Amino acid sequence: MFLKKRGLYGCICFLSSLSLSLKRWGYCTYLLEVLLRPAGIYCIADTNEAGWGESNFHSQGACITKPTRGDHMSRVPSYEEVQQIQSAADVAGRKNWIGATVFTYQWWILVGLAVIPIIIWWRFVDRKKFFEILTYGLLVALVSGLLDAIGVETDAWDYKYDLVPLLDVFIVYDVSVLPVAYMAVYQYCQTWRSFAIANLIVAFVFSFISEPLLIWLDIYHPASWKHIYSFPGYFMLAVLLRWVMDLLKRKSLV
Repeated sequence: MFLKKRGLYGCICFLSSLSLSLKRWGYCTYLLEVLLRPAGIYCIADTNEAGWGESNFHSQGACITKPTRGDHMSRVPSYEEVQQIQSAADVAGRKNWIGATVFTYQWWILVGLAVIPIIIWWRFVDRKKFFEILTYGLLVALVSGLLDAIGVETDAWDYKYDLVPLLDVFIVYDVSVLPVAYMAVYQYCQTWRSFAIANLIVAFVFSFISEPLLIWLDIYHPASWKHIYSFPGYFMLAVLLRWVMDLLKRKSLV
């Protein structure tokens, strides 16, 4: 990481491999920046050729030498230390949401995406197959939320704006937009052929239209992920869950 401070420059070298090796918690780098920002210090993540994280803290004061690789491997953070970092990061995240997210135009877009699809679905859902369609939608929400969480925790992608500061996943898409789109196809496309064709179109729209639009709106930030990777994922999610529904319906008739 490279940290810059306005004014006079000193140099402090520090190995912050904790923030890079504990990626499943994801907040370590942000926490360092939050803690150091009152001193006028700012950070950008980077790694060296060996893949080990380094931090150059430029500030007034003494210089600390970089720990060796052996020192890094011998130091394992305790459960209490991890909990302390997570707790501080959660507080910082909520403050950021209150000060930089809520009531922005991106946040209002998320509000609309959370409410409008549900209203439309409620207006047009087939009441005779209500619980079947709803079950399919809930399965979509469950699996898409799980996959979204895995993607965020592995740093494949991230979201700058959230509807609520409680979850890292894109809850608006996971519980509203995606399930409603999939439930509409499930309701109106009865045959496997029409279902597959419709979901190919849905997968194309979400992968190559919706995702670039979210990037343009500064909401969605892919890191190692590409739009082409999403296309088969969106399609297979719909197909596999319909197969699960068919299996459940057959079992219920036995």
